[in-house]
Amino acid sequence: FREAVYMAAPDPQLEAVYPLIDEIMRVDQPIGQVAQARHAYYAGRFDDAQVYLEPGMYESTLLEGEIAVIEQRYDFAEIALQSLLADLDVPLWIRAMADDLMNRIP
Repeated sequence: FREAVYMAAPDPQLEAVYPLIDEIMRVDQPIGQVAQARHAYYAGRFDDAQVYLEPGMYESTLLEGEIAVIEQRYDFAEIALQSLLADLDVPLWIRAMADDLMNRIP
């Protein structure tokens, strides 16, 4: 569920199905907030993206690392992504994305 929500967040059509986000927020507010943050970032609303992030949540850390890679803030990206890769409790899909993002860092 969380992986699907995270992956769907950048889709520009997400706003067209916004009632779905309301449902996600009722079921799992933290991942709903991360989805809103990721969607806001990819929609160009950079300030809004930071508002929604839940500190200490794996998906939030992943998004922070993803944004840092995109913005070429590689030192911060490495710290965030390494923390995910080092934690064996992190879900495999997050570890895989963190590994992929780490491979994009020059």
